[in-house]
Amino acid sequence: MIAQAFGDQAQRAIAYLAKRLEVSPGALTATPYTVFLACKGTDATGVILYKNYSSGDIEMVCAGEPGWVTPGVLKFVFSYPFEQLNCNRITCLAHRKNKAMRGYLERMGFKLEGVKRKALNGADLCIYGLLKGEKRWG
Repeated sequence: MIAQAFGDQAQRAIAYLAKRLEVSPGALTATPYTVFLACKGTDATGVILYKNYSSGDIEMVCAGEPGWVTPGVLKFVFSYPFEQLNCNRITCLAHRKNKAMRGYLERMGFKLEGVKRKALNGADLCIYGLLKGEKRWG
């Protein structure tokens, strides 16, 4: 199950995401954002944060426990920005050394578009993009 998080639940979700990504919570919430929490039963398994919506593009930030991405989560990952917000694309940044995340993005259809060198605490970030017509699930 995946649902939008509000209030204290949203703050806990952002703290979880920030810890997994090794950034401050403020780095994730500096602009308007929407956060969603994936759960299995009552246990949180993953977080998806959308931010920086601009002219049909939105940035997606996500992290979770192994196996947290289910077909229902994938359907949601794409339906919120593409159907509800009518975005043309999703942008996602991944640490260059995070091969698991980069592989996950590529399996979902994201294309590597470039690298932001030394962009986050001295680490390179890979820029991935997915256009609405390229989505593979949902």
